[in-house]
Formats: sequence, C-alpha cells, structure tokens
Amino acid sequence: MLVILFALVLPAAPGAIAQSTTRAETLWSSYFGGGQGDQVLAVATDDFGHIYIAGRTGGGLTLGNDTSGQSGATFQDTLGGGLTDAFLGKVAPHGSVLWLTYFGGEGDDEAVDILVDGMSGVYLVGNTTSTTAIATDSCAQDTAGGGRDAFLARFSEHGELLGATYIGGTGNETALGGTFDPWSRPMVYGRCDASLPMLDTLAQQPYTAGLDGFVLAMQDIHLPASGTYLGGSGDDEVKAMTAGGSAGQYALLNTTSPGLATPGAYMEQPGGGTDGALMKLDTNLVKVTCSYFGSLMDDHLSDMALHLDTLAICGTTTADTLFLDSLAYRTSNQGSSDGFVTLLDADLQPLRCTFIGGAEEDSLFAVRFDTGGDLYLSGTTRSAGLASGIVPDGSLSGPSDGFVLRMNTIDSVEWAGYFGGANEEVAATLCVIGHTSVLMGGSTSSTSAIAEAGHQMIYGGGADDGFMSRWDQETSTPCEGICTGSGGGGGGSGSGSGGSYSGVSPPLLQYDICLGESVTFIAYGGALGIGAAWMWYADGCGDPAHFLTSGDTITIQPTTSFTLSVRAESVNSVSACRHLPIVVHTYPNPYVDVTDTICVGSEALLMASGADSFTWSVGDSIIASGQSASWIPDSSGTQQVTLTATNGPACAVDVDSDVEVLPLPSSIWNVIGPSCHGSEDGLIIRDTTDIPVSLVAWVGPGIQGDTLAGTGTGTFHVTVTATNGCQRTDSILVEGPPALIDSVGTTPALCGLPNGTATAMIPVPMPGLLFNWGNGPTSQAQALDLPQGNYTLLVTDSTGCEEEYMFTIISLGAITAVIVPDSIPAINGQTVLQGFCVPPDSLASYSWSPTYGLQDPGSPVTPCTSEGTTTYYLLVTSSDGCTSMDSVVVLSLPAPVDPLDPCGEAFLPTAFSPNGDGLNDELCPLGGCYTELSLVILDRWGGTLYASDSPENACWNGTRNGTPVPAGVYAFSFSATRSTGEEIDLTGTLELHR
Repeated sequence: MLVILFALVLPAAPGAIAQSTTRAETLWSSYFGGGQGDQVLAVATDDFGHIYIAGRTGGGLTLGNDTSGQSGATFQDTLGGGLTDAFLGKVAPHGSVLWLTYFGGEGDDEAVDILVDGMSGVYLVGNTTSTTAIATDSCAQDTAGGGRDAFLARFSEHGELLGATYIGGTGNETALGGTFDPWSRPMVYGRCDASLPMLDTLAQQPYTAGLDGFVLAMQDIHLPASGTYLGGSGDDEVKAMTAGGSAGQYALLNTTSPGLATPGAYMEQPGGGTDGALMKLDTNLVKVTCSYFGSLMDDHLSDMALHLDTLAICGTTTADTLFLDSLAYRTSNQGSSDGFVTLLDADLQPLRCTFIGGAEEDSLFAVRFDTGGDLYLSGTTRSAGLASGIVPDGSLSGPSDGFVLRMNTIDSVEWAGYFGGANEEVAATLCVIGHTSVLMGGSTSSTSAIAEAGHQMIYGGGADDGFMSRWDQETSTPCEGICTGSGGGGGGSGSGSGGSYSGVSPPLLQYDICLGESVTFIAYGGALGIGAAWMWYADGCGDPAHFLTSGDTITIQPTTSFTLSVRAESVNSVSACRHLPIVVHTYPNPYVDVTDTICVGSEALLMASGADSFTWSVGDSIIASGQSASWIPDSSGTQQVTLTATNGPACAVDVDSDVEVLPLPSSIWNVIGPSCHGSEDGLIIRDTTDIPVSLVAWVGPGIQGDTLAGTGTGTFHVTVTATNGCQRTDSILVEGPPALIDSVGTTPALCGLPNGTATAMIPVPMPGLLFNWGNGPTSQAQALDLPQGNYTLLVTDSTGCEEEYMFTIISLGAITAVIVPDSIPAINGQTVLQGFCVPPDSLASYSWSPTYGLQDPGSPVTPCTSEGTTTYYLLVTSSDGCTSMDSVVVLSLPAPVDPLDPCGEAFLPTAFSPNGDGLNDELCPLGGCYTELSLVILDRWGGTLYASDSPENACWNGTRNGTPVPAGVYAFSFSATRSTGEEIDLTGTLELHR
C-alpha cells in the first residue's frame, strides 16, 4: 500500500505524440538592475537546474523577492565603490532569486563568466581596478598588479565567498571568459598587454608583444597550475574555449598576427584586417593545430561550442561570403554586417557555414548545442523579418532587439524570435538546459515589454538594466534522477512560490524508509517542455493503473517496498522514465540480555536479537557494536546501557538496561624495605578501608592475611576479595638499599710477578665503607701488588651491612725459555743449538751468549762451531716484554771412526723442529744398512699421525694429512732389520718444537 500525502496534481498524460521543434514560449523574464547601468554578461546552470547569473552593476539591485529586497544569503549587499561592481546571483528554475550578491571594491569591477562546479559552488571570472576587497587569505596573488587585473573568485552554492585572487601584472589584463581544464581545474582566458608574473614560469609560449591572448589554469584559487600565452607579433585575444578533455581543448582567438596557422590548415594565411583563429591544444596547452578563419574584411569571432567531435563557432563579419556552402540557410551577407555560424570537424576543417541576419546590422554573440546536437544562437539585430516558428515575439520592437534561434542543421531555422521593447537590447549570453529550455541574458534600455512573471518586474533606471529570459520548447528533457528535498522541481514551473533548495540531495540509487514515515521527493534536473508536468508512478511509467500524482514534488508514506518512477509528460511528448527503488523497513522489536550485576573492571556480556544491526552505548559514548558484545565498566554505581537496534539503514529503537556495577576493594599498603642489600627482612602491611574484605591472599608464597613479612626486594602480588565478591589484585614494589659494590676491576700480574691491582666499583657513593682485601679492613677501595690468584673482597658499611665479591688476578706474559737437550756433543766441533719458549710466542725475540762460534745468535736455532766445552745461554723476550733464560753445554768431540761398523749406530732422534728453517725440519731414523723398517708416530690418544715401512724414506715432517700438528710430546714406535743381522725395536716419546 502507498499513501500519497501531498503533490501538485495535474491530469495524467496520454501516450507520446511526435515532438514539434518550431515553438518556444516565455516561462519568465526579469530585469536585473538599479538606478545606474547594469548588464547580465554570463549565465550557467548546475546539475539540478538552478541558474547562476553574473555581470556588472552600478548598484540598486533587488537582492531578493521579499518586500525588504534583502532575501537570500548575501556576501556583499551594497556597492563596493567606483562606477560598477560585479554581481553574482542564484535563481530557482522558475525564476525566483534565491540569493544575489555584489562583489567589488573601490574601483570598477565586472563579472564576465561563471564556472559551475557540480552542486558544490561556482567560480566567478571577472575584471577589476580595485586594490581592496578582492583577494582573500592564502590566494595565489593577494595584491593588485596594476592597471586593470583579472580575478577568479569561488563562492559556495549558498553565496558565501570561499576565496578570491587577483590575476595580473603591471599592465592591463582583461578576462574574457573561463572554463575547466582536463583535470577539472578552473581556467581563465583573455588578453594582456604585458607579461603575467604567475604565468611566466608556466607558459609553453612566452609573451610576444602588444596584446597577447593568455590562458591560466588554477589549483582552486591558491596556486597557478598551468598556462600559456597565445598569439604572435600582432594583437591577439582568447575569446572562447571549450572544456578540457582527454585529447585537450579548443581555443578561439581574434588576431591580427601572421604565422599562427599550422601546415595543412584550412586557412594557412590571415585574410586581412582582424581574423579569427582556431587552435587545438593538447593537455599541456601546447598548440597541435591552428587555422585562421575570416575574409579580406574585418571578422570577429565571439563564441564556440563543442558537441561530440563537431565544433561550432559564431561571430560577426562584413564580408559578403566566407566558407562556401551552397545548401546553407544563408549563403551570403544580407546587410552591412551579419552574424555567421560555422561547423568544423575535430581537425578544424569547416563542414558547414551560414550567415544569420537581415538587411541591417546583425551580430551573433553566443552559440550552444543542446543534448541532441541542435544549435542555438543569440545576438543583437536591427533587421526585421528574422522571426520564424511560434515564438514569444515575432517582430522587431525597437531600434535593436536581442534575438535567439534554433537550428537542427545549417540548412534551416526551426524557430527564431526577437526579445526587446521600444529601446535598445543586446543579447550577450546564452545557456541551454537539456534540449528544452533556453536562457538568454544581456542588457536593455526598454522600460516595458521585458519582464514577465520575473524577479524584478520594473525597470530599475539608468542607461540600461540587465535582463534574463527563460524560453521553453515543447520537448521535455528527462530528469537525471529522483532526489529528496523541497521546493519546485528541477526545470519545472512548480508552484511559482519560490521555495528553498537547500535540502536537495544528489540523485539517489535507493531510498530506505521506516514504516509510518513520510518523505518528499523531487525530480532532479531535467526541464519541462511547454504544457508538460512531472508524472509520478509506482513500478514503472505510463500505466494509468500505477499513476500516483503529478507535480514537481511528491510526498509519500509507503507501507510496502516499491519502485518510484517519474517522467515528463505533455499532450505532445513524454520523456524517458527515471526510477528509484523505495525499500520500506519495519521498526525492530529486539530481545536484550545484559548482565545485571558486575564488578568494576570485569566483562559484562551484551546480547541481543531481532534486528539487522546493533549498537551499544553508555551515556553519549558508543561502547560496542554487534549482536554479541562485551563491556568493561571503569566506575561503580548504577549505569544505563542502551541498545540501539536498527532495521535497514535507520529504522531504530532504543532499549535501556540498568547494570549495577559493584566497587572493587581498595587497599593502602605500607612497605618497609629490607635493611641491607640482598637481605630478606622487609615487611608489607595492609591498612583497612571502607569496603569490607573477606580474604587477602598473597600470590606465590601461599600466605593469607594483611601482613607479609621476611621479604626481599621485588614485586609482590596480592589478591584482595571484598565481601561483595569483587576482587582486586595489586602489585606492590618493595625496594631496599643499593648494593655496596657493583664489581671489581683488575689488572693482571704481568710476567708472573706480584704486580696485579684490584679496584672496587661502588654504584652509589657512601661514607664509612670499609674494604677487606684479605689483610684486614681499610678505607682504600684499591689493592696493589697482587700476585696471580683468586681473592674475596669483603665490603662493610656504617650500619654493619656486608657484601662479598670474588675476583681473580690472572697472569699475563710469563714465559719459559727451553733448550733441549741440556748438553750437546759437537762432533768435530760442529753442532746446532735449538731453543724455544713456552707458551709459544711468534713475536718473541731470542739472544744467545756468548756469541762466538754461533752463525745466528739472534735466532732460536743456530749452527754452532765449538773447539772445546762451552756453556751457551739463551735469553727469550716475549711480545709483552717478559724474559726467561736457559743454558746448554756444548762438548767438542772428534768424529768416531769404526771401520768395523760401516753402517753406523742406528737410533731415532727424540726432538725436532719442523719450522721451515732447513734445520731439523724432519724426523728420520739415523744409521744405515736397513733392509726392513717400520716407523709409527702416535698422538696422546693413540691416533696414528704418521706411518712408514720404507727403508729408503721414512721421515716425518710434523704434519697429519698435510696439516701441521701443534708443538708437543708424541709417542713413537720404531723397529728395523739391518743387513748386519741387527734387530732394532724401540718405543718412547719425542718432542716437536715450532
């Protein structure tokens, strides 16, 4: 079931009839002016259908529709000074002014263009000579440049100034319009007679000379984003631009400069006098293609528009012919000057061209495409006989009138109409809503025949007033969608009562509503044709059985879900249908289960069912969400937990539950720390509190009660249980005196002498400390002349506390000089002295004495020549400077000669030094005449290091598998058979020195 509460009701329309394009009617017309000169120079619409107008005024504007003339949000409600100010206004689709504001300072100001930023606001483009009341904080240029400057201002949709900046240098700059670049940034264009400081660093082409065109894109009003100069050696201005796209954008220039066209252009050379120039710019504002457009006469381009890949330009010329188009509506100039319109492709090649005018002077100032690609033109004429079709005014009323016309091809005019009274009119600006409504603005000096159902019905006075007129055609433009809000619908005449548009939402994809609630919907955007109304249906358009009502708005109170549909209908046509699903949600009836009693800090369980979503809160704070949740209260007392149960997005009910939050037991703990560091005579005592306690249990020791005695330092945990059952666990820190000693720093006993030292490191300086290093207490924290060994230091403070610290004095650098054996025979006076140090020290130095008979007395191994018995001493000095001495007796013996034993004595040396010096580097059996031999070297664990059974080569070089073994004592087994029949079988140990 659907309940309709209110709507503006009109009869339902029959089926669609073929549309007519030869008729236009005035919906409303209005003066905009006061007692001085006023002009409407720009008009634009937002997505909903609100109309923005702007221009220049000398003051005295009617700011609103109420009797005080002050309705609407107004940023500046009086003239700022000078002869003129810029003004900006927002008008409802049916013509009522929602707000209107001045914008200007002490100089002369004007607005020339409006850039509508969706529904969020507008940018105002204009010119000023004011040095105050223009720029705002944090803008790109906060001071006037000099002469005349351009400006860019941003206003909210409610008329609030959001920011403004000057755009100018030391010369005169004139903004002629604005658009958006490919990144939707506002762009200002026009002409300048000197360089612009904020543009010079961005320009793709530098300022040339005279008048140059300029283009400047801004990052809002705060920073310049990109820009360039356009033109050449003559005078140039950028008159119009299309909005930017992925391929760039087009610019329309008036120029006297040569050399602008690119090769292959439609016109590579200017025609003469002033010509137009068309440029295609890439997204970086670099010229891609350029063509002149004109004749030998003066030709002025005024405006351009783009539809898909077709570009339309318009202007005024005194030439008889331009681009030859034999099928055009007018193939030649009909008077002294005519307007013209030309269609071009994306490469700026002309496709069609026609003159617009009669026997007198005619000018075209604006061109627009509608959504279907048909052309609309507006301008000023002094020629009669231009009207066609069914229009509000079919004849010239004064010396000059504004006029507007529609063409669906260059071949023919669908309709054309005059606009004016007994005096002069200029139609300066044009805007088309969809393919239905035409908005024309300009200036008039006529005191009558202008206003019709408008905001200002009486001529304001002065030389001229601005005007705005809305003409509607028969074919409606479908709305973009359905939105919520109030006031007249998008593009419709509504009730004519004004209404507030502040509550308008964007088009909706779905609307969720609670059962029993009502809501008002509006047709968003679009435009109603002549005699049309918005027709509202349930579940699709056109079925009379589903018709609900007609009007700009509909207020409903649905009981079930359905699809709301709307379209424009008249006796001649219907528009496309737009739909909005309406989803009706019932209010939930939730079941709630909440813990009713809980202790502070414990977890309360929250459970609910019977709704789509759940939110839990305490006071103003949301504590949880979800069907099952938990809450931990942090204070005691009765607290109210509120469940918000919701079906759909917003159909909610609140259910309150009281929770009794019990207090935790509180304790005051008195702590007495241990008397000495490391002792365990501390004490913790609990003071009683207001909350009765049933149990005090200490964690760890397993003790109960208010007192814990015999503690050392550390953290102790205790759980206190109140009689209400709530428990609290406290952690109590017990601190004691600091340690008497932190560590002992030592130096070693060097070279094995009693010269080590020990120093006690005290963490906290304390008076009265005594140190016992083993020979009685002393106040000295350092002990000297300590031999190698283990020690215990006893430190005592003034209270009798004692601490022990064990430390070790190590020996460093002590060595022993070794010569093996103690006596050596010198056969025929020749032998070798060998010494080494223990432990080994590769950096140790050696010195033999006496030195006579020694080949190298500074080497541990040296050949020796001795003629008698001599005692040699070896002094070894380690790398640490420690010394040791040993001696050896050298006995000089003649070489024994035993002619009866030519094989010599068989024996195995018990020491050798494989250190690579060429002396005793191998251990070999001595003697000869071996027929069989076995030599085995073992380590101390019995592992074989070397084995050989070769009588010819049984020598060990002190390695195992090629790796040197360390110095030390090793076992050997040596057995052999000699040719003399002698059997040898020896075992023992040998020493390896390195």
